[in-house]
Amino acid sequence: MDYIIKTQGLNYSYHSGQTALFDVNISIKQGEKTAVIGSNGSGKSTLFLCLNGINKPQKGSVFFKDKKIDYSSKGLLNLRRFVGIVFQNPDDMIFSSSVRQDIAFGLLNMGFSNSQAEEKIKRISDFLNLGSLLDKPVHALSGGEKKRVSLAGVMVMEPEVIILDEPGAYLDTVNTKTVYKIIDDLSLKGKTVIISSHNMDFVLNWAESVIVLKYGKVVFNGKTEDLFLNNELLDFAGLYEPQIIKTYKMLINKGVIAANSTAPKNITELEMLIK
Repeated sequence: MDYIIKTQGLNYSYHSGQTALFDVNISIKQGEKTAVIGSNGSGKSTLFLCLNGINKPQKGSVFFKDKKIDYSSKGLLNLRRFVGIVFQNPDDMIFSSSVRQDIAFGLLNMGFSNSQAEEKIKRISDFLNLGSLLDKPVHALSGGEKKRVSLAGVMVMEPEVIILDEPGAYLDTVNTKTVYKIIDDLSLKGKTVIISSHNMDFVLNWAESVIVLKYGKVVFNGKTEDLFLNNELLDFAGLYEPQIIKTYKMLINKGVIAANSTAPKNITELEMLIK
């Protein structure tokens, strides 16, 4: 099996002495849709920063395509061409005066010419529907627009892995749906997409595999449906059961659908079971 990112015995502590990750061993398959979930303070964001090389673990290793991360300036610059991260708060990523300048920043730092950068900016702005915003000052953007710009700044580098920390954070329902649609499109393009989310209904419908953290330890790493059918584990990890699974179990108890049927991931699959 081809794993694009792996960790072995990963431990990370902050300068305060607080240990955020304990002996984390995970493997993420190339092209797979993976959700990293857990309650606040479980270590999700810290893990993401380790996968991108922003955090250097005190113990253990992170591998990208079976090679240990090289923490030299050159090594990290190369890694971030292939592993991009979109932070929860877009204001933590946007710092240029205009949208165009912000998207171009990484490309120009990598040595692309202005004309090469402009070609890539045009392509990514078309994909994210940002064309009308390119010359707009970033301080005038809405929350949803900022989120798309922060995505553009990562996607324009054409990474193989895209990590999104709470992609629906700070967004209303309409903009959340837009961002989720973009995530689906990235997966269809063959990208390895890793997200964190507190929306268990979205995780059930979207993710192929799930990693659950509690107090910095991995308590589950496997198929999405296996997690959400395990009430004991959900309670232990402080997670809630998706509404689709609740309804599925109720219909089994009422004899509407067979007990050995495959658990549905969305309303369409549930309707098919009922039919």
